[in-house]
Amino acid sequence: MSLDNSSFSASLQANTAEAIAADIAHRCANPRKVKHGWQVCCPAHGDDRASLSITPEGEKVLIHCHAGCDYQAILDALHLQPSDLRVNPANSAKPQFICAYAYTDMNGNTIHETVRYAPKDFRQRRPDPVNPGKYIYNLDGITPVLYHLKALHDAIQRGERVYVCEGEKDAKNLAKLGLVATTNAMGADKWRPEYSETLRGAHIVIMQDKDDAGKKRTATITQALTGIAASIKILDLPGLPEKGDVSDWLQAGGTREQLEALAQTVDTSQEKPSAHAVMVTMEDVTERPIEWLWEPYLAIGKLCLLDGDPGTGKTGAASIIAAAVSRGYPLPDQQGKPTVSTGEPGIVLMIAAEDDLEDTLKKRLRLAGADMTKIMVLNEVVTRDQRREHFTLAHLALLEEEVQRLRPRLVYVDNLQLILGSKVDINRANQVNDILEGLISLAARYRFALICTRHPSKPGQNIGRLIHRGMGSQAFMGRARLGLYVEEHPLDPTKSLLIQSKSNAGGFGVTQIFSKAGGHFEWCGVTRINAQTMAGSGRGPEPHAFIEACFWLEEHLQDGYAHDAGHLIELAKEDGIGQKPLYGAKKALQIKSSQVNDGWLWRLPSLEDREDSIGCTGDSGYTGVTGTTGVSDLDTARNASHEEGGQDTKQDNPDTPDTPHHPDTPVVPIVTDDSVDLRVNTSFVTNLSPLMDNDDDFDDLVRHVSPWIHTASDNAFTCYVCKGSDSWLNSGGERKCYRCHKPAVSAVA
Repeated sequence: MSLDNSSFSASLQANTAEAIAADIAHRCANPRKVKHGWQVCCPAHGDDRASLSITPEGEKVLIHCHAGCDYQAILDALHLQPSDLRVNPANSAKPQFICAYAYTDMNGNTIHETVRYAPKDFRQRRPDPVNPGKYIYNLDGITPVLYHLKALHDAIQRGERVYVCEGEKDAKNLAKLGLVATTNAMGADKWRPEYSETLRGAHIVIMQDKDDAGKKRTATITQALTGIAASIKILDLPGLPEKGDVSDWLQAGGTREQLEALAQTVDTSQEKPSAHAVMVTMEDVTERPIEWLWEPYLAIGKLCLLDGDPGTGKTGAASIIAAAVSRGYPLPDQQGKPTVSTGEPGIVLMIAAEDDLEDTLKKRLRLAGADMTKIMVLNEVVTRDQRREHFTLAHLALLEEEVQRLRPRLVYVDNLQLILGSKVDINRANQVNDILEGLISLAARYRFALICTRHPSKPGQNIGRLIHRGMGSQAFMGRARLGLYVEEHPLDPTKSLLIQSKSNAGGFGVTQIFSKAGGHFEWCGVTRINAQTMAGSGRGPEPHAFIEACFWLEEHLQDGYAHDAGHLIELAKEDGIGQKPLYGAKKALQIKSSQVNDGWLWRLPSLEDREDSIGCTGDSGYTGVTGTTGVSDLDTARNASHEEGGQDTKQDNPDTPDTPHHPDTPVVPIVTDDSVDLRVNTSFVTNLSPLMDNDDDFDDLVRHVSPWIHTASDNAFTCYVCKGSDSWLNSGGERKCYRCHKPAVSAVA
């Protein structure tokens, strides 16, 4: 976009940051006044969500694109210089670099820096990963940390005091005295939940500056740390001038001994703020889309519970997912084809205490093709007294250190009950919610997908729906945003099903099938059988017979052809499947029915053509790809007809539409359900082999045409009766030419 510099100059004459901000905002698309400034469409990218914030602050204007645009790119798009964002830029001296305060990780590597300039100003930057020694002046794509992070961690482990200051200069001056002091970048308004988690269990002394801003900061941090820190003291230093801070106090002659004595005398009983509600104005909330690792099954920052009986293949499913993430390989889509990108190869952190690493887990990962250099396992920790212990959520701070160091793309916990600790009652919702909150918070802050397995409940408990079959309180599944269930394939013991049982993050996915033959786990297709079908709810005394019938019928109709219903019933009977469960399976799979003279044809709809395809959502149950109750009223009425020559009334057929044809194309008579002679362009019909490509064509033409007649001389099909190959039709699964098909012969005669 272009900026009218003459108009911009007028705003500068107003000599206020608010006026400059308003002027810039009204030169962008969709300006909207918000609490702290303006929200507009960013001119540096194709923006339709008002991603750019324009905020007046003191004598300058801050701009930030929440979609990640570079600061300089925004200025270039606005045709501005950094000096244009300050009041009276013509009279301002060029900012002079004073110092840079480095925020480092546990290993001393710089994550980001706060740069101080004179006149007093601050900018944030991070190391350029591509150009060593260079910096990028934004914090996009990183998680900010507290100042002096390693010293903080060590002090908390030793039970020492931690001094929380208002700025880096104050924290650095206290560190020179041998005290452990910290602060956060960009002020108290930018205090993040992960800062509080870092200070969990710490003995805190908040150094309060002598001004209203200092008191506000103290209140914000105190509220954030209440219930998390072991203790909180607020130290109001005596003798401070207005707007004074601890650096001024030290410069005036204050010593470490005096400071520690003052901190010791503060009464913690008077420091806790009164309880109050934390209100958030939705206008100030920046909307962001869900980030997926494997849509719609695994989301970044969300908990997914993976349930299933022992031995069904939960770890196997996790192994092939982990292998894909470690290699950057795609995962299967809704057709079972590997097209869903997992991004660049990433780290997978596994907490897998159930399986032996040497003879079980590594073998599964190797057979799945995992990059072993990117698979990390955390099963034990060493305590401060040098004892080795199994990892539990009581060691969450140690897990956070590794997450911060490794930056995993996926964290897999097998199983959740083992890491809760002995003091947690898994049947008490309040305890479950409290203990899960820290783990889920890690996933959200450090942006990884989280899979946790559970053991199933006792036989006979919670069998109605798959989301209720896991052991323990329903708070487990209530807290999870996604749920998966692994079930053995009813007809093939070498395969298992990965069924989506819950989704509060998007639509439900189709059930994925994976092979586990010989300990080798790999994806091998999809099925229409879903969570409701597998639960067997409402299927009478023999739900397993119904499930077997579903898989049997889907397998026999998988080729896309229309098959004779009577013949299918006979085949099912030979395989031990009764007519009642077979008809239940027909309804669950939404089989298309069409009458052919005295018989019926059954056809399996394609996955994308089903009436309950992906995108449907439910509160907690499955209503997605292949729901058992998703049949339309029209199909219910059609299915209610007795399809094998019973006593019910034959279904009515709408008029068959005319089909255009070229004058030079031969036409043949075709028998319809109501015995009307219809002439059809045979080359058009041939191109629809073996069935119509979509349900619209099927409903408009094929559903009401008894024989499928093809007159293509080069086809490879022959009549079952006369063995001729010049023409054929599909009659109940048998290919006969129209000369040998009696109804067709009668119609021609």
